[in-house]
Amino acid sequence: MKILWIGGWGCSAASTLQVAQQVCPAAEHEIVLPVSGCIGKIDTFSADAVVAYSTGAFLLSGAPQVFLTAKRVVLVSPFCDFRAESGRGGKTPTSKLRFLIKWLRRDPLAALQDFYQRAGLGEPPTELPYTQEDLVWGIEQLATVAQPVQTDCGAAMGHLTALVGGGDPLLDAELLRGDFPGLQIVQGAGHALTDFRKELADALR
Repeated sequence: MKILWIGGWGCSAASTLQVAQQVCPAAEHEIVLPVSGCIGKIDTFSADAVVAYSTGAFLLSGAPQVFLTAKRVVLVSPFCDFRAESGRGGKTPTSKLRFLIKWLRRDPLAALQDFYQRAGLGEPPTELPYTQEDLVWGIEQLATVAQPVQTDCGAAMGHLTALVGGGDPLLDAELLRGDFPGLQIVQGAGHALTDFRKELADALR
């Protein structure tokens, strides 16, 4: 079994791979970082499942061809518009995202470490997971882009699972239902990918 993972903003390939191996130790895993152009480069035909987490799920939501060609799609902590003003499930005001962009340009590691603490992602990193330029690009997308809903085709074909934590500090689970009607709310989970290991294992069986 081959699983393609599209990681979250600020998460290293190594940390995503660690969760992937815990969830499906016998599978082959390919990790894709949520950087500029990443979705256009993925090969869904060679994968048995695609797991997209947080910003990875956001980027994937703008790619209808993936939902049509992937055999199975699992979205973790997904959103189509991260900005609180949109009323689509994000809790972060645009002004805070713009501030984060400025901070990333000035001191990217400090900005990233602060985000980890606010998002409840565990131990903050001691080095950048990928380039400063791509970290800035990711938050620019969240501050300016609203994705269309592309999940209906996956849901209709019965191969889409969407998971969100009931205690997510960044996302309002109930508001997300507008874009993800079949959303499963995992009580006790926050925003971290590690909070969904059991649910991911069940979805990928």
